[in-house]
Amino acid sequence: MTFDFQPLGAYLSALSSNTAPSGGPDAVTSVHYDLRQELLWVGHSSGSVRSLAMPAAEPYTAHQAAYEPISALVTDRRFNNGVLALASDTVKLVGRRGVPLWSVSAKQQLRTATLLAMAPASLRPTHELVVSCNFARMAVIHVERGAVLRDITADKADILFLHPCASNAVAMATQAGAVSLLDNRSWRITATFNLPSAPLTNLTAVGDNYLVASGFQHGQATIDVIDVRASAKLGTIAVAARLLQHLETDRHAIAVADHTATALDIPNLRIESSFTTFDEQLATADVPAPVYSCLDVSSTGDLLALGDTLGHVHLFHRMRDPAMLEFPDLPPTVNPVSDPITVPSLITTMDSVPWDESIPFTDFGMPYYDAPLLSGLWPGKLAHTVGLLSPTIDPRIMANARGSTSAVLFAPKPASVLRNQWPPHARGSRGRSATPASPRPVVDDYKQMTIQYSRFGVHDFDFSFYNATEYGGLETDVPQSYANNVLQALYFATTFRTAAIAHALAPTCTRDLCLLCETGFLFRMLEQAHGAHCRAANWCSTFAHLPETLALNLRENRAVPFPSYATTIQHCTRFLLDQFHREAPGAADAFRILWEAESECIGCREPKGKRVETWAVELGYPGLRQITVTESGEPSVSEPEEGDVEGVYELMAVICEVTDGTPHIISHVQTKPGEWVLFNDFRVRQVPDNHVFQFPNWKIPCVLQYHLVKPTNTAAPTPTSILPDLTTAHNLESNLVHILESPQVVNPGLCTPLTDPLTAADLSGSDRHLCPFAIDAEFVSLSEEEAEYTSDGLKTVTRPAHLALARVSLIRGGGPRAGTVAVDDYIEPRDAIVDYLTAYSGFTRLTWTGTCRGTRWSR
Repeated sequence: MTFDFQPLGAYLSALSSNTAPSGGPDAVTSVHYDLRQELLWVGHSSGSVRSLAMPAAEPYTAHQAAYEPISALVTDRRFNNGVLALASDTVKLVGRRGVPLWSVSAKQQLRTATLLAMAPASLRPTHELVVSCNFARMAVIHVERGAVLRDITADKADILFLHPCASNAVAMATQAGAVSLLDNRSWRITATFNLPSAPLTNLTAVGDNYLVASGFQHGQATIDVIDVRASAKLGTIAVAARLLQHLETDRHAIAVADHTATALDIPNLRIESSFTTFDEQLATADVPAPVYSCLDVSSTGDLLALGDTLGHVHLFHRMRDPAMLEFPDLPPTVNPVSDPITVPSLITTMDSVPWDESIPFTDFGMPYYDAPLLSGLWPGKLAHTVGLLSPTIDPRIMANARGSTSAVLFAPKPASVLRNQWPPHARGSRGRSATPASPRPVVDDYKQMTIQYSRFGVHDFDFSFYNATEYGGLETDVPQSYANNVLQALYFATTFRTAAIAHALAPTCTRDLCLLCETGFLFRMLEQAHGAHCRAANWCSTFAHLPETLALNLRENRAVPFPSYATTIQHCTRFLLDQFHREAPGAADAFRILWEAESECIGCREPKGKRVETWAVELGYPGLRQITVTESGEPSVSEPEEGDVEGVYELMAVICEVTDGTPHIISHVQTKPGEWVLFNDFRVRQVPDNHVFQFPNWKIPCVLQYHLVKPTNTAAPTPTSILPDLTTAHNLESNLVHILESPQVVNPGLCTPLTDPLTAADLSGSDRHLCPFAIDAEFVSLSEEEAEYTSDGLKTVTRPAHLALARVSLIRGGGPRAGTVAVDDYIEPRDAIVDYLTAYSGFTRLTWTGTCRGTRWSR
């Protein structure tokens, strides 16, 4: 096979940027034939990259890829986004129309000083790009995203040459002659060859089987050939090669030295043919002899490009036998099949009519119609107003608009509106203009709720305006109140609510910090609220004092918000269920899921089973309303076969994160069959079910709560409530006995015992309703009030002072023991006291830490 290339022409850029920053010619440092289009990419020492449309070498695009010389150019074959350019300080992907898509900086992303070489990770289209850096380091970059996937430590020397070899290896070489094969799956070196030719000047791969490296051996230029399949050196070809490039066949390469190009038969280690690239007799002062700096051959093998240090690109085309060509008259092509080159549409200008002031307008002919036009006969009922609708002003802008007159108004620019830009308008059907496409706005019911405080604090805030249902809401002015809506979802789990309240009222719990007790008290308060607002202060305080919440990053910090409320709520839900089980085994059995994992011993082949207990599962769901769980434990939304159903679960609650504005949590709860209620802290609204099952871009579902509607054993009895009715006299008396006689309330030695304490007998008898009691409470402050003052002296409270109960006194107001003290206890708060409120409570620091120090109620 002969390779006879003839000159096709030479290209010298006529742009002003053809001069390098140093003042000399802008040398060509890299050439590359595009693998998807009929383009030749040219990189210059100034960092500019240009493309030429082949075969006429017409300028197509030009852009500044970097400010250092372009050392390599590679086509993105996997995603067909453009061309990758490598400079010493950056790697950049640029589209074929010149638009930069991404760039990776050597100093910022790769943490290195210089980039040396670049190559795809495989000969096949791949999404990975391998880049070598100084200090014997390499990096793998994702071609589409521009993200650094991994960092690889190479050998002790810098990798100067990279080339894909076979389908799963990358060949890399150092200047000292060490050639290695790097597996592109495990990223480990599989083979190493130490060549005697040093220093190496180039490296390329011929097909999947051969590596060809050029260098010097004993002062003579040689080419070493490595057989990749045999993992051994095949031999040496004594030929000079300043530049080296493989041809389209699987056995040939071309070497260029000075002005001679040589085609090599690699498997047979012999010279196939040679040709001259420049006639030295034609060299003059105006046309000096070129010094070639880069080389590339098209994928068809028909075109060859040589770049020189003077900024020229020398083009050659291969002379083939016309009898061997199917279409001998067609010009040579870059690729066997190429995508068409996109060019901008040209605007045709109409011929201008010469005119001056001396020419009357009557000299220009006007159309004359002797019949009525179609527009004049068009029916009025078929006439429509077309065109762009009048733009509407954002209601948020009008709400904040201020001005002295109605004609001129001023308003601050919202963060979602672009400065000096109007959003693009989407085209409707039949070419008519439509309103601007915008995301669905957040409904007012889903916005974050804030309490407007006055000088009276929260007491004159109208909570009933936000809640017209029979279900109680929760206030938001307490730290850790982000979990309010999770508690609302748990409250409507009937089995768990019954167990939590029963545990709270039982005298068996001796924990100082019992989250299940506080949950039961909160649920009891929500039961008796009947639509009034509630405050989960004790629950939030207990939650914040648990050491596990700090380790799991569940404590709320106003200065540093959570990275993701959705992830935080998921972690919080898992922690709560696990904590409830630890505090009272069996209390959270309503959420317990038992899995049985089976495995087989490798040695004895004996099956072994292990029971796993969990409280939440990661559920991949194509639908939300109903799921079925089969005997294998797999959740499904399809109809199971008869006899395989383990249970049918129906969606009961959906907890979501609202990301618009300040992120916060809301929940949808099915309080009754077919009735969905939105809980947004103290805003409680009944909503249709389409609000539950629609998720716009600002609402992200994070926790789904299902309940069993069709159990496996239909004959099993329905669980009944174990909660005592506190409205009856007997149950009220028995529970008061548990509370009053519990040793957790009054610890001997910490306060003076009462001579006549309150007992259950005070509530017995037929006249107990006629015996009034007088109660008094004193509070201390755990946090100072936070307020803002405007320039005109107006005070706005942003967060009121957080008060805690410090002393409770109860005096009998009737009966034979009227006027006697029944209860007089001090309560020590868990949090630090910042203000004793001495003017109202009479407490001082000395009083609190002295002999009058009271007991600490854990409930």
